[in-house]
Amino acid sequence: MAMSRLMFSPVRRFRLSLVLLCVATLFLGGCVTDFWESLFPPPPLYATRPVPAEVFAPEVLEAFYRAEPDPAPVTRVSVSPEGKVEPGGELLPEDYQPESYGSELWRRLDLRSFPSLLYVPDKDEPVTHATAAWSVDLGEKTNCALSTSYAGCTYRVVATFDYSGKGNRDWLVLSTEQLHRDESLVLVLWLLVKNPQAQGPLQAELLGVEERRGLGGSGSIMNGAAAKEKIVELRAALRLPPLPQP
Repeated sequence: MAMSRLMFSPVRRFRLSLVLLCVATLFLGGCVTDFWESLFPPPPLYATRPVPAEVFAPEVLEAFYRAEPDPAPVTRVSVSPEGKVEPGGELLPEDYQPESYGSELWRRLDLRSFPSLLYVPDKDEPVTHATAAWSVDLGEKTNCALSTSYAGCTYRVVATFDYSGKGNRDWLVLSTEQLHRDESLVLVLWLLVKNPQAQGPLQAELLGVEERRGLGGSGSIMNGAAAKEKIVELRAALRLPPLPQP
């Protein structure tokens, strides 16, 4: 009798009720989660498959590899003589393929996100080429040429692939810049647009720089930090406003 009272004491009954409540909550929670995911299934993860690559300019991509960028791309892309691109695979909607890469760069590339001769980032909002100051010439799907009263520039998407090995497709972009006040300088920029989406500003990282026609005649600099320092030096030589410090 004492044993029976012990088994069904208020403390024991409270503990038993708590255990049953936890079990029921886990069960019902799992059912609700399954039901919700059945209605709104999550998008497939890149990590479950090789991220496919697209190459629009194989010779330019090979030149980029030969320049030995630092850091080097984690994913090595190759194009066979037959035109087969590796890594291959089926492109998914999450792989975002715009009708015109050039149009996307013209409208959405945030000029504040990478150092250049064209713009000193002094605003909190994204700054793009899509203003009345810039005229645009959309060439093929992958490129565009832009001009304004003081400068001209071009953008060309060379390839799209998982550059950093994080399961997202990035755009490798070759860009040129030239100031009308000093046409002896043509600056070449290697940019990486990371994980571009269908909406919002496009953020670019500076990978390297080269003076195709230059003031100092320096060769290719394929390190982001050193490339930024080179642009700072060129801006000083041209007496342009300095780039802000991070």
